[in-house]
Amino acid sequence: LSFDGVDDYVEINSESLDIAGTKLTICAFVKVTGEIHENSGIIAKTGNDYPWGGYQIIWDRNQQKFLFQVANESTWQNVAPDITSELGNLYFVAGVYDSDTGSATIYIDGEPRGTTAVSGNIRSVSSPVQIGLNVESYFNGLIDKISIWDDALTPEQINSLYNNQNFEIQDGQLGYWKFNAGSGNTLYDHSGNGNHGTIHGATWVENIEGCTHPNATNYDETA
Repeated sequence: LSFDGVDDYVEINSESLDIAGTKLTICAFVKVTGEIHENSGIIAKTGNDYPWGGYQIIWDRNQQKFLFQVANESTWQNVAPDITSELGNLYFVAGVYDSDTGSATIYIDGEPRGTTAVSGNIRSVSSPVQIGLNVESYFNGLIDKISIWDDALTPEQINSLYNNQNFEIQDGQLGYWKFNAGSGNTLYDHSGNGNHGTIHGATWVENIEGCTHPNATNYDETA
């Protein structure tokens, strides 16, 4: 789906996505094509009262980085990668939260690029999951193949997701949105959990398979 950065988003209303335990994994293929807002939402479950989360992956315009953020009952916990990303390139971004081990990690194209010490259960919020929006900050670009688990995937699993895109075989999956319907205003959940989303303004684009990193097994220089 293509998001214009002005008023396009997808909304998913589901209690099962209100993860309030100690483990979480979220991921998406993302291409940023423009920057209208300072912190634009890629996938976010956030509220309107401090510390707002929930959980989210956002694009930080000032740092030129994807950020993975998870809130406990008192604060946002932020994980930033050690590299910047470029507009117009397709990236696979994943965040893994595990307060049982005390760490959260952000992955870029299957590789761990930043880890932060964390604590506490994920804060429960009643707001829906939104794709392409973080409260009032809209995303400008393309988003594909989002998935959410209430488990902490291993580095090997994350690498396999990037290289093989075998999303369906992972345990603990709460939602998997392929973005392949091609028309209509419904974003279908292929996890079997029925967490379908409603598309508001975002437009279907031709699905581009593959990744732009030449070492990936699904490398596609046109992606």
